Amino acid sequence: MRKVEDINSSELPQNTRIHIAENYGFNSINMVRRITRGLINRSFIIVADQSEYVVTVFQNKTHQQVEKIVSVMNSLSGIPIAKPLCGEKFFIEIDEKPAIICPFVEGIHAVEEDHSVKSSLPGNTHEAISRLFWEMHTQLKAMQDDKGLLPLKTMTMAEEIAEDIRSSNPSIASDKTLQRLIDICIDGAGPVTSNEDPQIVHSDFERQNILLDTQWLVKAILDFDALKRGDLMYEFAHTFHNFVCCDPSPNADDADIYMEDLCKITTYDEETIYRLICLFCLEDIRGFIEVADNEKEIKLLSIIKHYISSLNFAREYLQP
Repeated sequence: MRKVEDINSSELPQNTRIHIAENYGFNSINMVRRITRGLINRSFIIVADQSEYVVTVFQNKTHQQVEKIVSVMNSLSGIPIAKPLCGEKFFIEIDEKPAIICPFVEGIHAVEEDHSVKSSLPGNTHEAISRLFWEMHTQLKAMQDDKGLLPLKTMTMAEEIAEDIRSSNPSIASDKTLQRLIDICIDGAGPVTSNEDPQIVHSDFERQNILLDTQWLVKAILDFDALKRGDLMYEFAHTFHNFVCCDPSPNADDADIYMEDLCKITTYDEETIYRLICLFCLEDIRGFIEVADNEKEIKLLSIIKHYISSLNFAREYLQP
């Protein structure tokens, strides 16, 4: 369940509430609660006409980029997502920033705010997540971004990412546990290159963005604001690492579910998947360090230790 907090009216003043109500045909907006206020966007839960909705305000995207995100979301068929409401238009402006409104979906994320604490998932949940990953990305692959509105995710050498980490925060960079993780990732990643043309990918298909019900069935996929043009195998490696390798009890049976589905789609070699996982872990830690510089509650050392453990499983499974 997401952490929410009641906020005062200054966060979403009365004139903005009226603007939202008029655009979407609400009679009134009765309550506002903030979910997140991050570097990329800020989100609110509003209660309008006795139903809950999420308002997402994009801090660093253009109106054209948000229009493209909405177009992609609305084009997906048979995928459990909360699609943007359509009022007079699909998005509005809040504080001169583009914003969209989607129905609020309650559920379980299978990960705590401390990203190193995750719930163990049963096999049928892994089957559903793997199936949805490929169903969604098969549809995304058929979509075009001719204007290049979505960011292009390019491969960066592991050594370059490691140097960014060391230079970004010298006090963190000197930590021996972090250095151990960096060494593992550099050794494992090697010279990674992409053999595929970029396609539209979710780019954050992991536990915090997959809502589950109390029976561990998938209710919704969230946070399409991260959409990019990128490498599908890198996206798969990211998802495989998060759901399988980072599970409290990672096992080969669950890993086999994802790899068997991968075999149905494309040829692969396990060495490449492991290299991409190592590269992802370095990039993700770099991102966590950036967040830690702004949000001191991030438990960076716990996440680093968590990733060392997850990489041990990945190496044993993919490089037996």
